[in-house]
Amino acid sequence: MQGLASLKDMSYFVVLTAFLYISYYTTRTLGESHGSIQSTFFTTPGEFKIGGLFSVHERVKLIENKRKNEISVCQSVNLYEFTGLLAMKFAVDEINNSSSLLPCTRLGYEIYDICSTPVVAVQGALRFLSERNGSTLQVLCNYMNYSTRVIAVIGPSTSEMVVSTGKLFSYFYLPQISFEVSSEKFNDKATFRSFFRTVPSDFLFAKGIVKLMKEFQWNWIALVGSSDDYGIQGTLEFANQAFKNSICIAYQAYIPKDTNDSAINRSLHEIILGIKQSKVNVTVMITSLHETQIFLNNAIECQLKMVWIASTSWSLSQTIQQLPGIQNIGTFIGFAVKSNILPGFDDYVHNQLSLIQQGSLLRNATSPKQNIGQQVLSEVPDLQEKCNLLSPENITEILAADSLNLAYRVYVAVYSIGNALHYILNGSDSNCSNSASKIFPHQLLKKIQTQSFNLNGESFSFDPYGNPNTGYDIVTWRFSGRSSFLIVGDFQQQLNIRRSMIGWYSTKIPQSTCSRECSAGQIKITEGFHTCCFECLTCPEGTFVNASGQLLLCALYIFSAAPFSVASIEVEAMEIYLSCQYEPVLQFSLMFGYNGLLVLVSFLCSFMAETPINQYNSARDITFAMLTMILAWIIFIPTYVSTPAAYKPLIQMVFILGSCLGILAALFFPKCYIVLYKKELNINEYFGICDEKNNFENNVK
Repeated sequence: MQGLASLKDMSYFVVLTAFLYISYYTTRTLGESHGSIQSTFFTTPGEFKIGGLFSVHERVKLIENKRKNEISVCQSVNLYEFTGLLAMKFAVDEINNSSSLLPCTRLGYEIYDICSTPVVAVQGALRFLSERNGSTLQVLCNYMNYSTRVIAVIGPSTSEMVVSTGKLFSYFYLPQISFEVSSEKFNDKATFRSFFRTVPSDFLFAKGIVKLMKEFQWNWIALVGSSDDYGIQGTLEFANQAFKNSICIAYQAYIPKDTNDSAINRSLHEIILGIKQSKVNVTVMITSLHETQIFLNNAIECQLKMVWIASTSWSLSQTIQQLPGIQNIGTFIGFAVKSNILPGFDDYVHNQLSLIQQGSLLRNATSPKQNIGQQVLSEVPDLQEKCNLLSPENITEILAADSLNLAYRVYVAVYSIGNALHYILNGSDSNCSNSASKIFPHQLLKKIQTQSFNLNGESFSFDPYGNPNTGYDIVTWRFSGRSSFLIVGDFQQQLNIRRSMIGWYSTKIPQSTCSRECSAGQIKITEGFHTCCFECLTCPEGTFVNASGQLLLCALYIFSAAPFSVASIEVEAMEIYLSCQYEPVLQFSLMFGYNGLLVLVSFLCSFMAETPINQYNSARDITFAMLTMILAWIIFIPTYVSTPAAYKPLIQMVFILGSCLGILAALFFPKCYIVLYKKELNINEYFGICDEKNNFENNVK
């Protein structure tokens, strides 16, 4: 087996080696061919650098150059993630100006535009994995003492790109902190051991929606998801938790990917028709921003009015909130990742845009003392053009609510790295210590996993799966007044909500149930496959529903012996064994005590019986049978308690059969011995058996 494991590790290493060589060669070729992919958006020197992977553009276009080679050109500026890029730069600059955090160490950064494309993300990742202060990516058997170009990476923003980069970073123990990805798949630390995130996972998000449904007693809803990983994984997680909490999904659909206008419009109208026919008043939408926009435009056209539950991707989107006519289709309640105000960030953005428009960031930025990272804006004219359209007095796209929420999550990610690095270099001392000349990624990884730090009055840490100790704000939309988004509650493990602050589209809280609750004297008859849909039948005259008593006994049983399955972690690593969470202790104790009392009384009576003269001693057999029973069940108790869950049924069967066989052996083995080997004693008189025929004849005589 050891040889097989070694062969497996060797084959994985060979594949990784080949992949690194090919990918790195491709990276260098593309980087030399065209500046828009591999040119750094922002870069500044430092003793330790943080890498950034941001989708400043939304797509890539392949074109041919004069050498007939395909090169990639990024298109369509994404100001949302550009805000995140500015937030990373802002946080690093703030740490470098701090006298308490890393006072004698300067942080640097390298940020790459990955254009929302996994292949481009891998190119940036390989650049980060090259040797520190160099451009060579070494291939080694062990990377524990390998120092990478950057000490940690922030980003990217989608599951597809994290899958592409996360496995590489994990192999090098390089910490990676995403500010947007919530999929449960990244809780797998065997594959993504260096992955962290500053957003809660889909599990907590789904749990929060279920709590909201229970709060307003909505159990008949529609569920719409986008066709990307975010929508599919999110809807699956919510559907699973909804089922466990008796919430019925009347209609479920996925918004198809954008193929052509006629096809997608036809699909959207089918979805809206399905929602209408299901007669729900609540729709949960776990969808990406673009899919949400095209779907709600169609909902506005069809005047589909109800309660809309918004996922984190669009709950704070001003683009969606300002769609014409959206105020006429109902009430919007959304989940937004908890955030805080970043003091000074607004002024920082104003200053950066002013410098870009003045052109001072694009000229003569070559001196090490200058911020050389700004010169690369000349290589992305579409971004510069976009920024020029945003005057310092009109930058709502960058300082919108959803963008500021993203900026805070990036800010937290930078500070989690900064605090961990500070502790490694200086311990708990805020003064300068002997700084280490080299820090390996696995050292920083371990510290990020275990640290807890305060940021602007808030305590922050990661759990063993890399999830943050934060939750959600519950927001509702306002279509008049200064604030477009009003916080009406929050959720982390418990839901807190202020109902009176929600503006409903009707005069009262909308109801969304398939059937009304049955009155006293009525019984539920389930209709179809949904437990939420039932008919209330009145009991016939002269009968009644005995609910208080079939209820007291059931409640007592469930309280004392709830038959719920749990996963045992004591079994083999690749197996999960399902067993009862609580065994029926009371019932089992009564049964065991009753049988034990019978055995004990039988043992005492047979033990104290007189031994008959010249006759078979039947009391002796009973004594040994009961003694066997007592010893077997005395041994059973500690054996059963100490046995793993997978083998408990086997132990029960062994002792039950063993005690039964012991009784049979004690009662019949001595008799069988006499029948086979002491035939002269095999008579009625010896066994004390009365022959009724002989007794009758003797009495007649």
